[in-house]
Order: sequence, then C-alpha cells, then structure tokens
Amino acid sequence: MIPPRVVCWRCTSRLRTQARQPVAKLAYSSLADTDSKIQPAHTSQSTPKQRIRPRIRDGTPETNRASLLPTYGSDAPAYDMFNQIVNGRKSEWTGKPAALSTSPETSGMRAHEIDLTFLLSTLVARRTEPVMTRLKTFEESIWPLLRPYGTDLPAPISHLLHEFIKDACVDSIQNSRATACREIAQVADRVGMKQPHIPNVMALKLCHACVTSKNTTAQRKFLAQSLIDLWMHVSQMQRLPEKDRPLRLALPDKVDFKVALRASPGSRDGVPGDRIATPESFLDALFPQFKDGRARDLMDGLLATLCLVSDPRFVTEHVQRDFAPLLELASIFVNEHSQQAELMLQQYPHQVSHAVAFPSEKFDELGVYIRNQWPLLVQFLNNKKAAWRQGSAPADDSKASLAQIHRRFRRAYEGRNKPGVSTIFAELHERQASSPDLRSAIQSRPELMDFIIFITCALRLDYEYKTAVELMKELHIPLTLKTYTGMMHGWRLCKDFRKIDALWNQLQVANVRLDVPIWTERLAAYILKGKIGVCMTELAKLQADWNAAVENKTVEESGAVQPSIEMVNACIKGTLEISPRSAKVLLSWAHNNGIKPDISTHNIILRHAFGTGPEDVAWIMDLMEKNGIEPNQATFVILIEEMLSLTGPESPEAQVEAVDQVFAELSRSKFALNPELYAKALHAVASMANASNAAVDAVLAHLRHQNVRINPYMVTILIERSLQRDPHSFAPVEALLHKYDMADTSRGDQTLWERVIRAAAITGEPYVALKRFDELAAAGRPVTSLPCLNELLRALLAEGDAANARRIVDSVLHNKMLAQVQRGGETDVDEARFWKHHFWYLAKENNLLDDANMPGGLHKLIEHY
Repeated sequence: MIPPRVVCWRCTSRLRTQARQPVAKLAYSSLADTDSKIQPAHTSQSTPKQRIRPRIRDGTPETNRASLLPTYGSDAPAYDMFNQIVNGRKSEWTGKPAALSTSPETSGMRAHEIDLTFLLSTLVARRTEPVMTRLKTFEESIWPLLRPYGTDLPAPISHLLHEFIKDACVDSIQNSRATACREIAQVADRVGMKQPHIPNVMALKLCHACVTSKNTTAQRKFLAQSLIDLWMHVSQMQRLPEKDRPLRLALPDKVDFKVALRASPGSRDGVPGDRIATPESFLDALFPQFKDGRARDLMDGLLATLCLVSDPRFVTEHVQRDFAPLLELASIFVNEHSQQAELMLQQYPHQVSHAVAFPSEKFDELGVYIRNQWPLLVQFLNNKKAAWRQGSAPADDSKASLAQIHRRFRRAYEGRNKPGVSTIFAELHERQASSPDLRSAIQSRPELMDFIIFITCALRLDYEYKTAVELMKELHIPLTLKTYTGMMHGWRLCKDFRKIDALWNQLQVANVRLDVPIWTERLAAYILKGKIGVCMTELAKLQADWNAAVENKTVEESGAVQPSIEMVNACIKGTLEISPRSAKVLLSWAHNNGIKPDISTHNIILRHAFGTGPEDVAWIMDLMEKNGIEPNQATFVILIEEMLSLTGPESPEAQVEAVDQVFAELSRSKFALNPELYAKALHAVASMANASNAAVDAVLAHLRHQNVRINPYMVTILIERSLQRDPHSFAPVEALLHKYDMADTSRGDQTLWERVIRAAAITGEPYVALKRFDELAAAGRPVTSLPCLNELLRALLAEGDAANARRIVDSVLHNKMLAQVQRGGETDVDEARFWKHHFWYLAKENNLLDDANMPGGLHKLIEHY
C-alpha cells in the first residue's frame, strides 16, 4: 500500500491546475517557476520518502497514485478567481470561496491561505496593467477573502501584500497622471501598512502632477479632490472613532492643538521644556494618533500641499474651504512661530529612509515651486479676511447649488468613487440641516434624492442609503415607484439579489400599483440570477392579466401592466448569454403577443451574433431589412467595434479588411447610407484607441467611392484624432485643412474653426490661433466657446503677450454684452455658469479685467474668484 503524501501549497496548486485549461496551467506554471522566493513555512512533519513526488509518465500522473491525492470540485475558488484576474471580463467568478479537501497529512496552511497566496502571486505578476485595474481586482476579488483575517495575516500573504502595495506606489509615482494615489493609501492602511510615509509620497505625487503637468480644468479638479480626500484619510488613520465613517478632516480643535504644540517634548535642539514649537512638534500636534514621532514622515507632503492649496491657479476657493480645518491649524503655527515654520522650508526635502522613495529629480522640481510659493503661503495663512475662513461656499441660489451637487454626485459615481460619494452626501446632509432654503430646494427637486438612493444602492453604501431614506422622510418627500425602481436598479448592478427580493415582496404585500420600469428591473434581475423560466412565467402572467383587463375593460381599476419591448430587451441580453435557445423562445413569445422588436433588440442580437459566426451576423442584418428597422449609431458602433476587436493595432491590414466587410454588409442589406451615418461610422473608428490610420483611411475611401462629400463635421473628427495622437504639432491639423479644402475660414462651420483655434493654442501656435480668431471676428462669426478661448488665453499668457490677451478678453466681453442686450438682459443659471468659467479666472488673475469697463452688476458674478 502506498503511504499518503504531504502536498505543499505550490504542489497542490499545480495539481489543481492540471485539471483546468491549458492557458491557466501555463500562466500559473510560469509564475511558480519564476517566483520561488515566496515560500510559506510548512507546519506538518514528513519524511523524505513521503515527500517524493508521484511518478509521471508522458506528462500524466499515474492513476493509482493520483487517486491518493485530495480531490477538488470543479468550482474550486482559486480557478474561478484566477480566470477572473487573468482573463478579465471573459470569465465569471461566483465570489463564494469553497473549502479545499484536506487530510490530516496535508500542510497546516488553511485552504483560503493557499487560494490567497495563489491569487496575490498572480496579481503581483501583472505589473504591466494600470494601477487602477490592479486595485479594482484586489478590491473585488481578494479583499473579501482577506477581511476575515483582520491584521493577523500569514507571513506569505503579508509579504505579497507589501510587494503589491510597493509596486502600485512605484508605478503611480512614475506615471505622468496621478489617478490612484488616494486609493493606494487607503488600501495600504486597510491591509495593515499604517506608516504615514505612503500617504506622504502619494501627496507629493499629486502636488507634483498638479504643478509640473499641463492639466485641463477637469484634471485640476480631480487632483485637488484627490488631495483633500487623501488628507481626510490621513487624519482618520489609526483613530477608532473614525473607523468606517465617511471621509472628513478629523483634526484636533484649536485649544487641543495649541496645548499639544506647547507640550512638545523638546525643541529642534532637543532641550526638554523648551517652549519653541518646531516643525516636528507641529506635525505631532496636528496628527496625534501617530506615536513616536512617525507623523514627521508627513512633513514634505504637508508642506507641498499647503503651498498648492494657497495657489489659486491650481485650487479653487471651494476646495480651499474644504481644507479650512487644516489651514486654520497651519495658520496658528505659521503666525505664532514664524521662524520655526521656515525651518520646514529650509529642511526640505527631509531625508526619510523607506522602501518607496520619491525620486530626487521630482523633489527638486517640486522644491523650486515650494520656495517660490512660500511667501505667498505665509500671506495666505495670515490673511484674516481670506475666503477660506468664511466657511462653506455661500449658496446664493439653492437650486444652482443643488445642480452643482447633482453633477458632483454624477462624476463621483461615474468614477465609482465611493469615498467621494460619501463625502458629498455628508456635506449635503450637514448643509441642509442649517439651511431652510436648501431644504426647500431639495423638496422641490425629488429627483436628486432618487439619484442619491440609486447610487448608494449601486455602490453598497448602506449607511448613506439609510440616511438618505430618513432624510426623505424628514423632508416629507414620498418614496415613489421611481425611487423603488432606482433601488432595484442599483442593487441589480451590484448583484444584491437578497435586497431586490425583499423589496419586491414588500411592494406586493402592500399592493403597490407597479409600472413598466420597475417590472423591467425585476425581470432583468431574474435573468441575472439565471432564473429564465421564472422570468418567462412572469411575462406570460403579465400578458394574461393585461388581456383579461382589456377584455373586461378594467385596465385602470386592475392596475394591469402591458408587457413592452423594453421588458423583452432587458431580458434578451442575459438570456442570450445563458441559453440562446431560450432567447429564441422569448422572441417567439413576444412576436406571438404582438410585441415588435425595435432597433435595440436587433442591436443586442447583433452583438451576440459576432460570437457565434458570420452567418448569424448576415441573418440579423437581413432580419433588420425585412422588418424595416433602420440602423442607428449604436448599430455602426457595434459593427465596427466588434470587427476591429478581432484585430489589433499591429495588424492594420486586418483592420482595413474588417472595415470593408462592415460596409459590404451594409451595402448588401440595401440600407440608405447618408452622410450623417457615414460621419457616425467615421467617428466610431476614429475614436477607438486601437484603430490604426489605415482603418480610418479605409472609411474615408468608402466615402469617396460613394461620392460622399467630406463635411466639416468629419474634418472636425479627424482633427480631434490628430490632436490626440500628436498634441505637440499643429502641422497635421494644417495638412487636414488643406487636404479637404477648408484652409479658409469662409469654409467650414463654427465648431470646426473653434477646434482649429484650440488645436493651434494647445500645440504651441498661439499666433496662428489668434489669426483665425480675428478672421472669424471680421466675418461676423466671433468665437464664443470658452474652452477654446481658455486655451488661446493660456497660450498667449505663456508667450508673455498681455496686450493680445487683454484684447481677447475685451472682445469676448463685448460680444457677450451685445448678445445679452439683444436678449433683453435676462439671466439664468447657465448665464451664471458662463461667468464662472476658468477663462474669467485666468483673466482676473492676470489683471486683464477692467472693472471700469464692465457693465454694472456683472462683476458680482465673478467676484468669488
């Protein structure tokens, strides 16, 4: 009888991988061979004889020996999660870890430790992927398994986590865009790396990116918001009362801060009892939760942050007000201990030895800015009438304020920024408590609360969700079907089916009259759970109830809901992925009940058809023609994206062939391809990241073949693509204008020439842009696009040409005043937003606005600058 064998975690993973796909096997085998340094200690004892591996014949384990090893089910979590990590969206993972089969002779390491070590090893090996992608994978796939461990992590897992965080820090520092600094600091803190050095390096990176890179207004806002979020996180680190609370600046009050500042154990010379507050004691008093002087690791990041916040070129007054608690304490130190405060500047950069170092050349670049900004920082902090001391931004118009909050919520949700959503909601909740006008504005705008309910459900922010529901009750805003639909949609997106079922049961018990949108969400949730039969049964019941109500003429009384094509579309996409046969049954049922498919139905089937074969693609195109369904922009996008996705940027010939095939299919289907649809097709190809120039040329060749004239919209598309490919040269833009006979401003529309002016300004040709600006003004077509004018103004100021910059500002003011007089002097929220554009900030900052020449009252709209 063959004795049982002890199998280590690496051998176990190898054996489990043999039962899987060759791709997974090769990926893990190569990783295991190259990452031999990650070896956890074995707790079980075994003899050398027992550690002999089973003999292998032709690469296959012997049957009788393999049968003695532990067996694993086909749903082993390591494979599900591995496929998710390696293959991204191509595979699904249930998220439910299944325990490994073990025997008394196997290693003492638990099954989850094996899985986690395996997953982390794979994730660490993915160094070429963007940092945000790796962090998202960690958040969704690995952190749920790590959470039960708390801070008691096994040595191999702890080692891999440190390596993962270190790699993320290094990649973020080297990358030109600081897109994941806050997230890295938060993940590091969560896994037990609570040293303040990592947030310090991330703060330096954010400040460096803000100061040394050319950023758009949106990018500056993102960097500023990331910076305030980062310091909020730092202030909450290692503070138990702040655990799981929304982000905020959890700093000491003035009294406690002054006491701690004076009670410092020594001066910079280390003399006990010295009353002189040093920069080190300033940091210790500011962040008392860091013991043994560890707060001093934050000195460089804090110094750079204070300088940046004091600079209105990079930070708005709104963000300065968000920083007010930190600025208040910093002003106490700078005002009362000015000589010691200057030591922060003299000692920059502070030499701190850590595994992740901020590059010396970037320290130097940032140091130049800090030294130039220091006098302005001191003046900024000592100004008793500074705007940041006035508290929250004044809500001169509650409705306009709510519109801004709504946009902030939307941006935070689009970026899946959970801390950002929590912060914005906390701000709204706090402001409405002390503002009757804001409460009234919220009551008159219930759609904002519905949107907040939706995003808090979608992001699993249970605290904010419950608080939002309570706020609606306090404000006497009823929970409508639209609110409940938003809840179900959010929970469906995050796959929280338990809450969907609970809400649906409550609605049915309460006999709430339902409508089409909420039924659509319910049916889509059934499909997502794989309950196709239940979904079709419910649809059939809805149709039967509707038919009965129509026959008995009791539609209003019964509350019957007529099944619609929207319901079918919500079900058909998931059904196609699970069971194409069931999808055909569903479409047949819809046809038999008079529910006609629309363009969305055909587009859903068309995208799926690309995965089944060219015959199905041809069939759906014929079906669209037979049903008289005209293709829309989505159809073109699907056709071209799916065709180009089969190729890569390294094979332009294949991309050209794909474009030709798309147009051949459209031509064969006898669709009327008008210039507008050709322009949409061109936009679909030109805006794709991996589309080659040959693919774009292929689309243009089809236009010429069909005698379609290249219109200004198409040239605008090509200019935008050229600018994305080469943002440092205006020559390609000029070549396009000459090629398509639009070199003169008499040709082309206003949008085209505003793009041309913006392109010239961005690429360093301000006087070419100025010439076009003057030509359009002389032709009675003055430029009104503030994003375009903003870039032109920046370019002229960079050249030091204040005279022409002032002329631009005066011209824009004149045209705006003239338009306002013609309109009758009426203003609205959009008008106020026009005056708050960054263009006017640049104008005021560079003394290009003359108060004497501004019409009465208009200067008040931009006085917040």
